[in-house]
Amino acid sequence: MLTKLTAGRVGDYEAACAYERVFGAEILALLRVYGLEDPDVHFYVEGEPGNPGAAVAVQDGALWVAAKPELDPASIGALALEWDAEEVNTNLGMAQALQPSLGGEIDSSVYMYYPGRMPEADPAVRPGTLEEVFDLLQRGHPYFRAHHHDFQPWGAEMAKKVELGLAETFVMEEEGQLVGTGTIGAVDDECGVIVSVAVVPEFRRRGYGGRITRAVARRIMELGKTPRMNAGYEEVARLYRSLGFVDCGCWGCLYRRGIPQ
Repeated sequence: MLTKLTAGRVGDYEAACAYERVFGAEILALLRVYGLEDPDVHFYVEGEPGNPGAAVAVQDGALWVAAKPELDPASIGALALEWDAEEVNTNLGMAQALQPSLGGEIDSSVYMYYPGRMPEADPAVRPGTLEEVFDLLQRGHPYFRAHHHDFQPWGAEMAKKVELGLAETFVMEEEGQLVGTGTIGAVDDECGVIVSVAVVPEFRRRGYGGRITRAVARRIMELGKTPRMNAGYEEVARLYRSLGFVDCGCWGCLYRRGIPQ
């Protein structure tokens, strides 16, 4: 049974987030930023006390789900209908199981982690301000641009994550210009999640994306954690494999009204 999260079940929620480390870490970061009383972000836990089946966050028309692979999807589907969610971000198996009842299209690629040696420092990559990062993502990251039209909501959430030690933002400067960005989007007790790596169009195909990714991975390893990520599509996954990242599962996003273009 899926129930609204209470303070007494936060331990169960944290345990469920560990079923899938990438979305799980991001869901936990949302909980730490917004808490249980925020009117715009909502948290649910599936299963009985001491035996959680899933952790779910609802924000901005999307469900974020970290679940046991064998979990019956019925309660997740019912929640998506209750909130009229436009997308459900979860593992591929769950997305496929939800599609018959929710409809829509599935986008999928792989979860990855980095088991290699710590990359060397790159002097061209430095901490970036939120304003710098937002501008670069608007120019170089179509998914971000489609989901974040205004700086203020995104900036406020990111500022709180940074304040709580849950996120760090980076930019790369070459040829006298800012050419790209990457972010530690969330951390938990095991990993740091690399998100929003982007290079502006006029500076692509020069290896900058790989350098940014290595620099962010290095920072995560300095924190004593494992770099993890959700590769957005296969071309990007091939790049990350060339950097030493390894596949460790499949994510799936069910877009109920079709994949955004």
